[in-house]
Amino acid sequence: MREAVVNYVKWAIDQFPYEEPILDTCAGWEPNYYQPLFPGKRYIKQDMQDFDPPCIDILCDITDMKPIADGSIGLVLNLESLEHIPYPQKAIDEIHRVLKPDGLLILTTVMHFKIHRAPKDYWRFTPEGLELLLRQFKILDCTLEGDLKRPKGIWVAARKTSSTEEWGKLPLLRVVKSDDRLLMKLKRKVKR
Repeated sequence: MREAVVNYVKWAIDQFPYEEPILDTCAGWEPNYYQPLFPGKRYIKQDMQDFDPPCIDILCDITDMKPIADGSIGLVLNLESLEHIPYPQKAIDEIHRVLKPDGLLILTTVMHFKIHRAPKDYWRFTPEGLELLLRQFKILDCTLEGDLKRPKGIWVAARKTSSTEEWGKLPLLRVVKSDDRLLMKLKRKVKR
């Protein structure tokens, strides 16, 4: 979990209405970091393996989420995991399938970031790459973390819509400061 990602999720759920239940896809070994952002709401954790202690509600691959009914999820979180999925378009298509009409997707992924196996690290996505993957969504926001030319992360909020004229168009890009720069400055001051 990165604080910048938590802050983006907080911002997005304040900006864009959503319904329950919330599905945290690829929840991994950090499955409860985001749940506190949704007090009193139905929150479901999906991953392809469980952990010790058990914490995953639905065990399945994100590219084949058969246990989840079509159009049954109000909000999908796919946070810092798309780069680890061998077939990202299949994952996006499954997210689209399980979302309710007008359901919301909050997706974050890294771009300028170290290779980090979990267990594999396959991809880095540009805004245009995410635009292509989300071609059946209305993209509400695309935020670059840190820098316009060399962002550390790229974050997107998108809505499932049946209005084809709204599909897959990037809005104006936003840039937010990365929390890492502040941490590096603080570490340098402490060492002096």
